[in-house]
Formats: sequence, C-alpha cells, structure tokens
Amino acid sequence: ILMHAYVRYFEMSPLFCNGQNRAILLFIIVVTGYCYFKKYVGDTKRCRRFKVRPLNRQRKLYGHFNTLIRDMLSKEPDHTQFFKYTRMTPELFGSLLDIVGLLLKKDPTKNPPQPSASSHVNITVS
Repeated sequence: ILMHAYVRYFEMSPLFCNGQNRAILLFIIVVTGYCYFKKYVGDTKRCRRFKVRPLNRQRKLYGHFNTLIRDMLSKEPDHTQFFKYTRMTPELFGSLLDIVGLLLKKDPTKNPPQPSASSHVNITVS
C-alpha cells in the first residue's frame, strides 16, 4: 500500500516526467520491497542442534561409510538419521544386505582392500 502511494505521488509530480527520475523511483521501490521481504519473510534461519554432527566429525579420519553407517547401526542406533541418509529403516537395509551381500562380496586377498558388501549396498541406495 505504501509503495502504491509513492507511485501515485510521483506519477502526478512534474519531476517524474523524465526517464532518469523514473529509473530512480523504480530502483527505490525495488530496494524497499527487497528490504521488506528480507526483514519479514525471507529471514527464517533454522536453529540447529549441532554445527557439525558428532557422527560426521571423524569422517575424514575413518572414511564416509565407516563413520556414518556403522555408527548409525552401532549400540545406540540413530534410526532417524539412518532413515534420512538411506531412506530406509535399518531392518530393511539388513534384509537387503542379506539378499545381495554374498553377490557383492569381493576377494579379501586383493590389493588394495575392496570395500565391504554393506558399503556397496549403501552406495547403491544413497
């Protein structure tokens, strides 16, 4: 409503006749609208519990799969994070691993060591 009043005032003003003043007015209206949007609508940052999840802190040291999946399935399973990461429950992941695990198992004598079957299933699912 306020911007509409500005536009109506400047349209009736004799200063508004040339193109430069029209461009300045348009710029002012756009900047005002952007500031309003950022202040009241666009500034909705989430409050996060962790800056870096404890699970991901050691990822560079131990590797992506070893840190994430094994820790999510450890003694204190984090089912919500596991579901967010793989889009399946740990039980379904275990069933899928039982079905295709033997087919994905590689020769352990190879050099360099091959990724585990559960790592292959995780990569395929993710």
